[in-house]
Amino acid sequence: MAYIPGGVNLFSEGVMDQNGFTIVRKNNKTLYYKNGQAGMEAEWSNGGYVMTFRPLREFANFSKESSSKLWHKRLVHVNLNYIQQSAKHGAVTGLKLEELSTRFNCDDCHRGNETRKPFPESRSPYNAKPGEVIHVDLSGKMPTPTLGGSSYFLLLKDGATGFRHVHFLKNKNEAAGKVLFKRRRHNS
Repeated sequence: MAYIPGGVNLFSEGVMDQNGFTIVRKNNKTLYYKNGQAGMEAEWSNGGYVMTFRPLREFANFSKESSSKLWHKRLVHVNLNYIQQSAKHGAVTGLKLEELSTRFNCDDCHRGNETRKPFPESRSPYNAKPGEVIHVDLSGKMPTPTLGGSSYFLLLKDGATGFRHVHFLKNKNEAAGKVLFKRRRHNS
């Protein structure tokens, strides 16, 4: 691993070779070919080859979307006024105010802004007092045991109060002993 000041992109020629590219070095350039057609290029600079990618504006003509919608997606679905202000102030390379239309439809934004009715409040089918209804969940075997050697845990939850208690277990068969409750006798 190497530290490269300035955040240079790293590129694997091994991966390119495995994907069927031919790699040719000539005149301080590295050229990548696939099926006889030229692909990416890298130029020698400061002791290493640096990729030279085509500017983004060369690819903009291939999009069937309007310029406004394309920039709306590129800028993470910001509103059109913000995009127009960015173009007006020259804040974005390749974005021209005269290329922006005033209206477009973004299905993703419409779906994201839809509202849903809240889920109905669930009501308990029984009117329990604390300790009358206990929910039990046994989980495990965990891949790594605890420091005490436990590989399972048992969660007990009171149905009335929501109070929870956890027991850590070394074996699954210990669970039954943790769930048994003693009945209190009422003296009259």
